[in-house]
Amino acid sequence: MRGAREYEGGFMPDLFKKDYLQYAFFVSADEEILPCDEGTQAFLDTLDIADIRTHLLSIKFSASVTNSTIILSGTSYNLRLTPLNDTFFTPLPHDFTPEYLVTMQNQAHVSSIIRELQRVQFDPEAFPRIFDDLPNGIFVDDADGNILYLNRKYEELSGMKFEQMVGCKLLDLAREGVLRPTISPTILLNKNEITVLQTIDKKKNTVISGFPVCNNEGAPILILTCLNEISGMDALFSAHDISDANLDVLFTAGAENSTISVIAESGAMRAVLNDSVSIAQYPVPVLILGESGTGKEIIANVIHASSRWRANPFIKINCSAISPTLLESELFGYEGGAFTGAAAKGKPGLFDAAHNGTMLLDEVGDMPMELQARILRVLQSGEFYRVGGTELVRVNVRIIASTNKDLKALTADGLFRTDLYFRLNTITIRIPPLRERKDDIEPLLLHYTYMCNKLYGTNKTLSETLIRFLLNYAWPGNIRELENIVKRLIITCTEEILTMDSFYSKYGEEYVNRAAVHTPEARRTLRDFVETYEKAIIEETLSFSKNTREAAALLGISQATLLRKR
Repeated sequence: MRGAREYEGGFMPDLFKKDYLQYAFFVSADEEILPCDEGTQAFLDTLDIADIRTHLLSIKFSASVTNSTIILSGTSYNLRLTPLNDTFFTPLPHDFTPEYLVTMQNQAHVSSIIRELQRVQFDPEAFPRIFDDLPNGIFVDDADGNILYLNRKYEELSGMKFEQMVGCKLLDLAREGVLRPTISPTILLNKNEITVLQTIDKKKNTVISGFPVCNNEGAPILILTCLNEISGMDALFSAHDISDANLDVLFTAGAENSTISVIAESGAMRAVLNDSVSIAQYPVPVLILGESGTGKEIIANVIHASSRWRANPFIKINCSAISPTLLESELFGYEGGAFTGAAAKGKPGLFDAAHNGTMLLDEVGDMPMELQARILRVLQSGEFYRVGGTELVRVNVRIIASTNKDLKALTADGLFRTDLYFRLNTITIRIPPLRERKDDIEPLLLHYTYMCNKLYGTNKTLSETLIRFLLNYAWPGNIRELENIVKRLIITCTEEILTMDSFYSKYGEEYVNRAAVHTPEARRTLRDFVETYEKAIIEETLSFSKNTREAAALLGISQATLLRKR
C-alpha cells in the first residue's frame, strides 16, 4: 500500500510543502536559457534573469561540475552547473545548443527533507506526508537498491505506477532499460550528490539529482532522487538516432567529471575567476598568490578544468608537507638502489604521472633551494634525471605554483632562486583575502551550512543577526576558518537556529582574542568587542519581541539602557 496520508510519528515542517525542491534549465554557449518545465519557467519569470546570467558567467568552467550558492529574494539556492557534450544534441528550431545543465535547489528545503528522512529512515508510513505534495517527482531507494517509494508527481511525470516499482530492485529496472542511467551505485560509492539526464522507459527525458541520506555513522542508507521532466524539448534527444553507447556517455556527463565548489559574488573574486579562465589555454606557468585559506587550490582546479589539458592528469603536491630528502624522489622518481630503502626496480615520479597534464606545486615557497634548480630545468626544457639515474627523461607538464609567502622578499633574502621566481611569475593571479571581499561572506556561510546539513543530516540555520555579526569579522584564516567555524557550530550546538548565544558559547573569548589581533583597522579594545556583542544580543532579542519595552524586560535592563546600547 502507498501508506497513510497522515504521519503521526514526528513533525515535518509545512513551510515548503508545495514548493519546488529543484528547478532545472539548459544554458547555451551564447547564454540563452531554456527552462526544462513550467515550474522552472514560472520561477525564472519572477527573477531578474541578468542576475542569473552574471552568476553563471562567473562560475562557468569548461569541463567541471560546479557548485555554488546564490541568494535570490532572500532565499539561498545551491546552483549546480553540469557540462554537456554537445556532440549528442541537435539544435532546436531557434539554434539552441545546450552547453550546460543548471539545477537550483532550495537549500533550506533540501536540508529539511534530508533531516526528516534521517529521522524516519525506512518507515513507509512517513513518505506520503513528506513527499506527496511536492511538485517535483520524488524517488526513494535504499542502499541495497530496493525501491521504497515514488510520489504522485513521479507517477504522473514518468508514466510508471507505484505498484509496478515499489518493492522492485533498481538493478533489474536498469537491466530492462526502464531507467537509464541509474545513479544510486555512484552515489553510494562517492557519498556525493549527482545530477544527470535520465530516460524513463525509453520515452520520458528527465533531469534527476540524487542525494545520499546517511545514518549517524556517515554511511548512506537511502538515496533521494528529485526529478524534473524535460517538457517540450524532445528535439534535444529524438532528432538523432543515438546509440546506447553514446547515451551512456551523455547521461553520465558530470558523474565522472571533477567537481568544484566556488563562491564568487564579489567583483574581486569574479575578476580572479575571469583571469583564471582567460589564461587557462596558454601553456605557460602560473603563480597563484594569496593568504592561507583563500582558495588557491580551487583556482588551480579552475585553471586545469578550463584548459585544453583538462582530460589529462592533474597532479598536486604540497612542497611543505614532505621532507626535503623525500620530495626530490617523489617529484622525479628514482632508479633501483638509488638510496637505502629504494625499491629494487626503481619508481617513476610525479612528473612522469603528470606528463601531458598539469602539476600544482603547492606552497612552492617552502621548496628547498637545492631542489629549485631541478624544477627550473623542467620549466625551461621539460627534462630531468631520476634520482640515481643517468638517462634523461622528457615530459610535457604545465606548472601551476602557489604560495602564501612573499617570493620577491624570499629572493632578496637569498631563500628563493631569482631565476625560478621570474620563470614562475610569467602569469600571476592574486587572490584577495576574505576581509577584502565581504560580498562573498554571506554566500559562503550559507553554502557551508547547506553542505554540513547534508553531510551530517542536520537542519540548522544561521540567524540574520549572527550572519550580520560575522560579516564584520576580519577572517584571518579566510575561507578555511569560515568553513571550520560553520562545521563546529553545526556539530556542537543543539539548537536548530544558531544565534549569537550559540556562537559565543563556542567562540566567545577565542573570537575576541583573534579579532583583536587580526582586525585590519585600528586596534579595538575589549570594550569595543563587548559593545558589539551587546548590540548583537539586543538585535537578536528585538527580532522576537513585540517592542523595545518587552525586549528590555527579557534582558533585565531598562528600556532607556536598551535604546542607548542599541
